[in-house]
Amino acid sequence: MAGESGSFWKLERVNRRRTVALVVKLILVLAAFGLVLDFLFHNLRFSDEKLSGIPIFAAAAVVFAAARSLRAYFAGADIVLGALGAHPISADQPKNQVVIDVVNEMALAARMPHPRIDVIDDPSPNAFAIGRDPEHSVICVTQGLLDQMDREELQGVIGHEMAHIRNYDIRLTTMVTAMARGFGALSGRFISILLSREREYLADASAVEFTRNPTALLRALEHIAKNESPLRCATHETAQLFIVDPFQRADSGRSYEQFINEVTRIRLQSDKAEANRDEEARNFVAHEYPRNFEAISSHPPLRDRIARLQSLTGTTPARPASAVTDEQLRANWSGSVKFVTHLATTDPEVMANAMQSVLLATETGRSLLQNQTGGIQIRVQTTTRSGVNEKVYDSNLATDNLKREPSGGTEITAPDSAASAELERAALVKLLGTVTASMRPQEAAIMPANADRAKGSRGMFLFWLAIAVSAGTIVAALAIR
Repeated sequence: MAGESGSFWKLERVNRRRTVALVVKLILVLAAFGLVLDFLFHNLRFSDEKLSGIPIFAAAAVVFAAARSLRAYFAGADIVLGALGAHPISADQPKNQVVIDVVNEMALAARMPHPRIDVIDDPSPNAFAIGRDPEHSVICVTQGLLDQMDREELQGVIGHEMAHIRNYDIRLTTMVTAMARGFGALSGRFISILLSREREYLADASAVEFTRNPTALLRALEHIAKNESPLRCATHETAQLFIVDPFQRADSGRSYEQFINEVTRIRLQSDKAEANRDEEARNFVAHEYPRNFEAISSHPPLRDRIARLQSLTGTTPARPASAVTDEQLRANWSGSVKFVTHLATTDPEVMANAMQSVLLATETGRSLLQNQTGGIQIRVQTTTRSGVNEKVYDSNLATDNLKREPSGGTEITAPDSAASAELERAALVKLLGTVTASMRPQEAAIMPANADRAKGSRGMFLFWLAIAVSAGTIVAALAIR
């Protein structure tokens, strides 16, 4: 027990240091920016090898950074909760009372004060914890979690969030989320670089400790993984708070390594002709291309988290006797990579999937995707809630897929996640058709009409711009880690 307690104190100290480091880095970055402005506007200058003047912009930047840090520390949780539309839970509904009881039970198991409980009126099942310490913490659940989870699954989810509170993960994530607002569209993905993905594995293990039931969280994560309803209120700046990344779809948990391994397994089937194997592998690549960049995600792959919990319960699926060995996977890795690369530069559908995955990795890319896919009209939903930037929700890429409210008003809602993905892919396939055709030497003599040529040029620019942005982001993430 003493060793266990010591490990928790160690985690708390690490998170305290990371929070302080975050504030110091923000102050230094803004101070440096202020100094640059001071030299540009001649508030500071070198005269006779001496520095003279008053660093007005640098001083203002330091004051601004300090004020922003204090506001994030003392009011960050309320700012974020308000931006997400959360409100205190009421005990007048049986389902609400169940989650209240579960939170109280998990607080006793973790030997912590009872956190406040908030609810977000959203049908997608998810949850997060926020606050500066256990005495000022909040556990927020969605209405979808209350409606879809049984008591055992709720215990697993709440136990996971209690672990984040106990380990002081909430202080770091609250500060990062509150302070990163307004620093550009890419800030959401760079938030992920600042946070350790190991914290999710540790919280999963602690949930098992609190509930004494390894299947509770396992069943909850499997349930969430199958859900196709997107979380409407989430932004890329708040995604790292949730127990499962709200922008991951059911098929997004596959990492690129797993994806290439599966391609290899298909291409090594000994009971099928080579042409049939290649066709099956092509169909798999076209429809199962990974939907997120694991290298820059704040969450570990959902499949990996589920696999770890399955190992605790002894329910890890056994590998079939005829399965491809690890040695075969390694030996054929480069061949499968070349196979996928060839498809991504010659097959419009595969190329569209690859580019879609790149664009969806950042909010900027998402917006670019919405506004450049063949000139199709897209409705962008924004919010004026305090403390949150304008955000983009699922795009409508065809006017016949828009659904109006029964009241006859003009409010438009987006199609579900799977439908949006298919519409995006269809638009990209159409846009990139002329691009891929121009890449094939044997078709070089067949030139499209002027209008199609212009569209192909725009598609080519969009493709390489997306590749450049994603490559830069991944390199930065790996360098900082």
